[in-house]
Amino acid sequence: MVETVSVLICLVVLSGALFIIIKKAFLDNDGFPWS
Repeated sequence: MVETVSVLICLVVLSGALFIIIKKAFLDNDGFPWS
């Protein structure tokens, strides 16, 4: 049970960090060829 909770927390933190990085990249750079 504890392992499952810790894995879920890790996934949430990683996905949140990834979302922030992607969002920051979108806001900082307007020069994406596919945007």
